[in-house]
Amino acid sequence: MATVNPVAVLKRKRESDQNIDHKLCLICQITKTEKLKVASDEGKKRVRDVASERGELHDTEFITVIERLLSILDCDWSHVDMKWHKSCYSNFTAENKLVRLRKKRNTKKQTRIEHGVGNLNCRVSRSLHCTVDWDLCMFCQRWL
Repeated sequence: MATVNPVAVLKRKRESDQNIDHKLCLICQITKTEKLKVASDEGKKRVRDVASERGELHDTEFITVIERLLSILDCDWSHVDMKWHKSCYSNFTAENKLVRLRKKRNTKKQTRIEHGVGNLNCRVSRSLHCTVDWDLCMFCQRWL
């Protein structure tokens, strides 16, 4: 039996807490002319909650930011002085964008149910298929 060797294997560099520069904006990690704001406890909690939710909703806009924020240990959230740009914080935690992500996720789930993904008798275009929902069976995408 012949084996196929991949031409290239692409891996995304994972950020760890050690790679985070706490002197820069926690969200963008870029130096801008905009002043940095010191994060309040409520702000830290909001950013953590939004990062978790965006991760669960498979947000593609902030992949590296989500990975960076989720890599921070629980104890570091309360002890480390965190700073961010007001515009970065507002953009990342914007409720209207979260509502849009939730709606998109619910629409994909509803489409999957309506078109019976996993049913080989129905014809479904690629645009109706969505990514694998890891809460379901990875083969048939149904509840176990």
